[in-house]
Amino acid sequence: MQRHLEPVPDDRAVKVERLSGSIGAVLRGVECRGPLPADAVAGVRAALVEHKVIFLPGQHLSPAELVSFAQCFGELTPAHPIMPGLADQPEVLEVDATRSRANPRYRDEYENDTWHADVTFMPTPPLGSLLQAKVVPPAGGDTAFADLQAAYATLSEPVRRFIDPLVAVHDGRPSFARFLALNPDGGIWDGQPFTELSPVEHPVVRTHPESGRRGLFVNPTFTSHIAGLSPETNCSGER
Repeated sequence: MQRHLEPVPDDRAVKVERLSGSIGAVLRGVECRGPLPADAVAGVRAALVEHKVIFLPGQHLSPAELVSFAQCFGELTPAHPIMPGLADQPEVLEVDATRSRANPRYRDEYENDTWHADVTFMPTPPLGSLLQAKVVPPAGGDTAFADLQAAYATLSEPVRRFIDPLVAVHDGRPSFARFLALNPDGGIWDGQPFTELSPVEHPVVRTHPESGRRGLFVNPTFTSHIAGLSPETNCSGER
């Protein structure tokens, strides 16, 4: 199947190869190492807003270069509220399945078949995440992505009216309370240290501030239940 090539708005040097009807694209013509011109930043961001997940192959960045590239798109958060980042680049989380089997401070869930949205168990989740694959298995271990804007768009109008005002509770304790307890320094987010996790609330449906598209903002790993609905109405029940 031949992929459709189209220019990203406002930057003809950046080319986009769409990967599906609604989500995913490969970007060509972007050099992530070194200073990124303003028009390239605008083109990458436009592609991210339009396609939700973008791939920039063949970059091979160092942790410092990865941080420098990410800073083109906004203020960076720590690598993770609880899991420790690199000593010299605290914005970068190294995901190492071999290490996670031996060190209890690191999760072993990276090897599991689970689905989530990053850090929704905190009051202010990040805009997004950058992932650089260093060692990739020849088969299996795929990272899959879901288009929750498309999921919302396919709902019937009565269902949309029902869920539009709802609020979901996100709880990181089942996944991270044990690891937080093992971390003597506690965690930090938005510049504030913490030693325990508390459930937070987010709208079930959020509107993207740039595209204006509405999408679902729930995930099975961190969304525990919908506030105000009975356990029978919540598919998984309150916990």
